[in-house]
Amino acid sequence: MTDPHASDAMTADARQPDPGTAGGQRVILSYDGLVPAAAAIEASARLLPRGPAYVAYIWTPPYASKALRRRLWPGMGGVNDYLAMIEREGEAEADRLTAMGVILASARGWDATALVERSCGGEGAQLAQLAGGPAPP
Repeated sequence: MTDPHASDAMTADARQPDPGTAGGQRVILSYDGLVPAAAAIEASARLLPRGPAYVAYIWTPPYASKALRRRLWPGMGGVNDYLAMIEREGEAEADRLTAMGVILASARGWDATALVERSCGGEGAQLAQLAGGPAPP
């Protein structure tokens, strides 16, 4: 996968990475809203400052957190309504988490973009595919 922003971090004359940037590389972070994920953003920004970054969230079944599912169940008219509500609210939850990750990454100097992907499992393989690398066996 070619990143259209990769040349932004290269010096025009020598085509060498600018030492003050992510070296022309795209950074993909998986952010789940937990404190260790926020710490990983901070540490990564120290190692690869000022580059383009994608904050990814792989949205997998059951498509909403356990706390959200518990909150939605009381008062539901039936299973179909419940499943539709989980889909809708789970997507909103994924978007919200990714937006928080983008805010954190932007605050650390990255040009961050949200990347929410729905998957039926295999989060690691999905992230590898997003990064353009080979999927693990």
